Amino acid sequence: MLATKKRRVLVCGANGFIGRNLFEHLSRRLDLDVYGTYLNRRFSKSEKLLKADLTNNRRARIATRGMDVVINAAAVTDGSGAVASDPGKYVADNNRINTNLIESAHENGVSHFVLLSCSILYPEKNTAPVKEEDLTDLSQIHPKYFMFAQLKAFAEDMCKFYAGIGKTRFTVVRHSNIYGPYDKFSARGHVFGATVAKLMSPEKDKVVVWGNGNEARDLLYVSDLVRFFEMILDYGNRYDV
Repeated sequence: MLATKKRRVLVCGANGFIGRNLFEHLSRRLDLDVYGTYLNRRFSKSEKLLKADLTNNRRARIATRGMDVVINAAAVTDGSGAVASDPGKYVADNNRINTNLIESAHENGVSHFVLLSCSILYPEKNTAPVKEEDLTDLSQIHPKYFMFAQLKAFAEDMCKFYAGIGKTRFTVVRHSNIYGPYDKFSARGHVFGATVAKLMSPEKDKVVVWGNGNEARDLLYVSDLVRFFEMILDYGNRYDV
């Protein structure tokens, strides 16, 4: 009896918070052959980890070649405090990463490409649950997130475009704030990790809160997001959000 060929899965940004959780969890599956990319921090001696600067188009093409599934969890990212202090740092490189990987997946005939988008695309003030297809107007995005939301929207549009002219399936995941293992528990972390860091190291016995204290956030544990990715590995639509 012939052995079933394992699907080759590439987790881009496997040294990051979400990427590392994805890489480690999917690597436990016996039916998958899982690879990951990293830029500077090699967190494991695994031969399946590939050093790649994905802002370079050639490196993106090499990394995605021969893969069945590519999950783009690679990004230049920090906590909101760091981003607010130097927002321009995070725009151009993130656009290059998304563009290079989407184009490379199309040109290399990758069967399935998964894009991590973000819930910042949704209106600033939601009084009721919003369906994915309800997102038609980007004018109501929080001003601080507007440029980053535009980058996500452009990447989603690229996925939809290439889904219409090639054989690659594209799935977009608009996740909310994630927390859990491998987050940065510092001021450079996501909202949960950064808040924990503030509580553990108060300034002069006072916890400093950004904003006016009335802001609300959606929080999702990282293992729940990872299990969702497992569910969509076999998702069949040509393009979906």
